[in-house]
Amino acid sequence: MNLVHSTVAIAVYALIAVPAHADSAHGITSGLISVIDVEQRRIELADGRNFSVTPKVKLSKRRVGEKVLIIFEGQGQQMKALKVRQFPERLKTFE
Repeated sequence: MNLVHSTVAIAVYALIAVPAHADSAHGITSGLISVIDVEQRRIELADGRNFSVTPKVKLSKRRVGEKVLIIFEGQGQQMKALKVRQFPERLKTFE
């Protein structure tokens, strides 16, 4: 599977797995976790982006320095992580 097929597969999964809401933007992104705030249910990526995290996301599985794939809704300061997964190993070779 090449990068294009992998990216398409991830995008299709994101569209299927995340319920559509007409009033909010959805997206998928990746990055290195720099801060995990369990009390406030928040993740910050190394590039400074912040995400509030839904109760379904198990923060205990995530680690600072881990590269993750985030499916989110919202924009700017109002981004909410719906799913946080370890970045797929097979995609790391294309970086």
